Amino acid sequence: FEGLEGFKEKKINNLLNAIEQARECELFRFITALGIEHIGEVAAKKLSLSFGKEWHKQSFEAYANLEGFGEQMALSLCEFTRVNHTRIDEFYKLLNLKIEKLEIKSDSMIFGKTFVITGTLSRPRDEFKALIEKLGGKVSGSVSKKTDYVLFGEEAGSKLSKAKELEV
Repeated sequence: FEGLEGFKEKKINNLLNAIEQARECELFRFITALGIEHIGEVAAKKLSLSFGKEWHKQSFEAYANLEGFGEQMALSLCEFTRVNHTRIDEFYKLLNLKIEKLEIKSDSMIFGKTFVITGTLSRPRDEFKALIEKLGGKVSGSVSKKTDYVLFGEEAGSKLSKAKELEV
């Protein structure tokens, strides 16, 4: 960058630091960013926690046996990893991937319960989601008969209405 107009030492250092920070990424976010069909953030977290950096080297059976995974998800993963396993390994060399170690408290009151978060809350939604997951709960994007609790704030809208309708 030296010699380029507008690039002094401080700007060059800031740019290099930003590039280095961008290399750091949580593994589940990397998996989500790959855009694998049927694999969203929740499934990516499950893959990351279950298999770590070896998530892309698993069998159909290993994927299908994960809680919440089915045949479609397992097939999608097998096809994607078959075609892209070399690229994934190349990305690993470029990125500093962090693997979240989730210590779930199985003795908590919310262990195994399903939550839906809606409306404007006092803190960012991700904070509530992380706490619920740490205590062994699950966070869903939609209300159903399987929903145990709805955490709602101002302007909750249709999710809260549906929860009342289903008597959640």
